[in-house]
Amino acid sequence: MGNMVNKDQLKNIAERCSQYRFERDSSLRSDVKSMGETVSSCENCEHFNSEHKCNLNLIDQILSNMDVKLD
Repeated sequence: MGNMVNKDQLKNIAERCSQYRFERDSSLRSDVKSMGETVSSCENCEHFNSEHKCNLNLIDQILSNMDVKLD
């Protein structure tokens, strides 16, 4: 089974990702805070595809870097 990342992890990853690009047409409007400010998350990045994967394969890479730092 592949790593199933949760929403909190997707936010942490997006904040660390140098390739993060906000997808204006994202259907995931729930990620917009009340002040109209957007939350960084893989879910609203243009590299995030319909299979919930990163087109650049950065999720696992960043996750493993984060795991190292959490030790």
